[in-house]
Amino acid sequence: MQEKACDKNLDHCPFCGSDAVRVINGIGAGFKQPMVLCTDCEATVSFHEAFTYSELMNYWNRRSKQND
Repeated sequence: MQEKACDKNLDHCPFCGSDAVRVINGIGAGFKQPMVLCTDCEATVSFHEAFTYSELMNYWNRRSKQND
């Protein structure tokens, strides 16, 4: 069984609870924008204001713990 790639700097997926999330380069409006991909439920999430890995990580991880 192949191990799923995951990014230890990112919190778990809010949709399925998996920690198998990683950053991929998506296509924005004429540029490549980082996106989070859950390799379990295949959800992809991007943030309009996030242009770098660091910004994406901050937006992804800022969810309230009470909402999980």
